[in-house]
Amino acid sequence: MTDRYKPDFENGNTGLKGRWIFRSERNSNATVNPKMECQSWYSKQPDPVHWTYKLGSCPCGYDQGKQDVKFSPFNNTVSWNGQAITGNYSDKFICIRTTLENIYGAGLQCCYREDLSLIEGFYDVQISSFMLQHQPSDSEGYSTYLNEDVIPRYYCCDASMDQSFCDMYIEKRPIGKCDGYIPPKTGMS
Repeated sequence: MTDRYKPDFENGNTGLKGRWIFRSERNSNATVNPKMECQSWYSKQPDPVHWTYKLGSCPCGYDQGKQDVKFSPFNNTVSWNGQAITGNYSDKFICIRTTLENIYGAGLQCCYREDLSLIEGFYDVQISSFMLQHQPSDSEGYSTYLNEDVIPRYYCCDASMDQSFCDMYIEKRPIGKCDGYIPPKTGMS
């Protein structure tokens, strides 16, 4: 019985006597920790008060939005690394964005349900109503919008599966609401 193997007396794979470490997951070097990505993004973001100047509010219903020249429909298919990001939706949703960005390059995205009512905040990565710090206007702007507005929304609100991380995103990208929205005047006076 003296020949019994005693791992606590052997040098382990750590170089220390009796200390062995084994991976218990299947992560690779390409594995992304969404909570860490969200936290890193959050720590670099300015207070929204510095870039939300005159963004206003979302129209309360899509019918108001389509009559308001301050907003335009957009293709809400987002591509990332050459692949379209698909959400949990079909053509039951429609989104509009501010036609022109403010003096800081920011804009407002407003999305609506099948009944044309406003979705306030996060629904999924693409179908969400938020103030955007970087409204895309060209390919360079699109890249910034993707890296600073959409991908962090994915990490914080979707992949993290933790409402406290989505709340961090909301703190830096305020929810698009219709409080205070004033529809354009129509008709003749």
